[in-house]
Amino acid sequence: LVQNLRRQNNMFHLNAAAGLSAGHIDIDNHDQLLSHGFWTLIPVNAPSYTSSSNNDEDDILALLPKISPGFFFGGDTTQHAIYADPDVVFTDVQELLRQAQMQPKIDGVQGATALMVGKQRDRPPKQNNSRNYRSIQKEAVQQRAYNSIRIALRGELVGGGITPMVDTSWIVHRLDAIEDARLFRCDVYGEILQWNVSADESAMEFILGLHDMWSGFIVRWTEGETEPLWKKEIATVPEGKMFFSGMRGPGVSRRRLSKDHDSTSLEEDEEIEMQQEEERRRLDLLLKEEGGDLGSWLGVLSSTNIQYFVRIMPSSAVGVVHLDDYAY
Repeated sequence: LVQNLRRQNNMFHLNAAAGLSAGHIDIDNHDQLLSHGFWTLIPVNAPSYTSSSNNDEDDILALLPKISPGFFFGGDTTQHAIYADPDVVFTDVQELLRQAQMQPKIDGVQGATALMVGKQRDRPPKQNNSRNYRSIQKEAVQQRAYNSIRIALRGELVGGGITPMVDTSWIVHRLDAIEDARLFRCDVYGEILQWNVSADESAMEFILGLHDMWSGFIVRWTEGETEPLWKKEIATVPEGKMFFSGMRGPGVSRRRLSKDHDSTSLEEDEEIEMQQEEERRRLDLLLKEEGGDLGSWLGVLSSTNIQYFVRIMPSSAVGVVHLDDYAY
């Protein structure tokens, strides 16, 4: 691919590394698409990074489109970016995106999903034999440091098992101008750069744990809750809506009628919501009957009134197939 592009565009200095930097291409003189067959290279301004090993640098830059897709897609025009390893197949992308636009149903909380990622499979994935011994050593030191922090926090930080709790062979990112989601992705990629490792699952799990821990602390401090409700088994509903139930205060409903919204239209809205919720409940029940799993939620630090979440879903529940499961 790179050789053909060099010949077609007279670009003999085109970098063949996995993370292609815009600095290697004279954009002004070559404003045409860098395409060959069904391939298109997208130049991006990769973060400046130096390493004592070119192999380490290539491995880390290869994670750039996986962890930071905002470099490649504009949030104004792209709502979601889906990453998949070469041996991952999606059988129903529409259902995958439907599940990526849900939130846990928590009374009085308007939520949204910043990222959806796979749950670690029962059978450990195949080892990546392309990683060198030095990289494996650094990952072992990284994991020991994480476990020390978890011990010091006395179980407040999730994760820490023999294998990470997430399977990053597929990820659904939320891109549409959500700053909190972007900052979360930056935290994950920054952690990978900090440890100079080529694997991302341990860093993803650790940053997830930190965001979830601090989100939980904020709920405890501000709401007086002993534990965030998203840590319990809870219904799943479409994101972006605020749900109320019960009463707050002496006889005052938490959902009040405004002066410009009469009771008739409110009743119609509630009836539509009830019908939609019943349909969602039916679909989720069907999923459970088929042995499915509705996944788990972890909080993401949010700077607005919207609480963002990461949803960890079993691959089978959203139609994700790993071809290496059938390689034996």
